[in-house]
Amino acid sequence: MLMTDQQVKDRRQNSALQSAVFLAGSGFVTGSRTLPSEEIDKAFGMPIGKLRSRAGIESVAYASEGESELTLGTQAANEALRATGCAAEEIDSIIATSETHHVYPSLAAQLHSSIGARESCGAFDVGGACLGLVNALAVAQSMIVSGNARSVVVVTADVHSRTLVPGRVAGEFGGLFGDGAVALVATGDHVIPAPDGPQVVASRSEVYPDTGEVLAWRLGTGGFRIVLTQGQLNDVKRFLNPVLLQQDWPLLRTAIDPKLRRWCERRFALAERGEPARKH
Repeated sequence: MLMTDQQVKDRRQNSALQSAVFLAGSGFVTGSRTLPSEEIDKAFGMPIGKLRSRAGIESVAYASEGESELTLGTQAANEALRATGCAAEEIDSIIATSETHHVYPSLAAQLHSSIGARESCGAFDVGGACLGLVNALAVAQSMIVSGNARSVVVVTADVHSRTLVPGRVAGEFGGLFGDGAVALVATGDHVIPAPDGPQVVASRSEVYPDTGEVLAWRLGTGGFRIVLTQGQLNDVKRFLNPVLLQQDWPLLRTAIDPKLRRWCERRFALAERGEPARKH
């Protein structure tokens, strides 16, 4: 079969439109309580003004008593659907992700009911902590490009204020996180929005073999603890600048494992006395 140059161009354009994934609408909501950063400084026992001066945080939104990942996520999803002009009955799947929702049923299953999706609409959660939203969008893109869905709602919702609390984590860590939710409507329909709107072009994830050891921590009744293997401990000893570390030493005293803490304390003591650090 012979085709003209224009026919080849048209086929390529049609193929691109069929595989394109657009972000047709979005919505977001934050917790209804707004606390000045100075109140958070005080609650965590930090110097007043530390979050504002060190992190540029003026205020943080916290969920009220009646708010949760589900209520915040529902509001964000409904707002995204309204922005898109899409009814809940038209959604083919709901993908949710959360760092703080750890109850049954899953967040996506509860959102399915709360927004009034049809019975045949799929619903499932994906993980990934800070990368949860990126992972969820990658899954949504795959579903749409493969033809298994035309419209997918992606929701991320977190209520950190009930997990990262004073006495459990240091304020320099817990004070950074608020409560809220974001929802995106991903669609393969190139009519809505216009082709020049936001588009998910591609996605890629890469995990290094040792990240399970490098990015590890425990959050239990004893508080927040960074977990290091002997290999990571040796890396810290080799590359850590004691002067830079000392700037945030109150945070690290409560956060790091005793083994690393004892090494840092010895290093600081030597530095304060002007003595050279011994090589290990």
